[in-house]
Amino acid sequence: MSPYQFDNPLVAIDGSEGAQRALDCALSLVERLGGQLTALVVEGKLNRPGELGGSIS
Repeated sequence: MSPYQFDNPLVAIDGSEGAQRALDCALSLVERLGGQLTALVVEGKLNRPGELGGSIS
């Protein structure tokens, strides 16, 4: 058993080459050590708070 535990790593994906490498690495870890992978997809930028319909306090 590995001394490190990666039960549910989070990887941000923005379409860049670096994000693809991070995703590949995270997938490799999950395959070897078990667990599941959570991906956060980032598209564009927001121009002002709450632009997606949510509220910010």
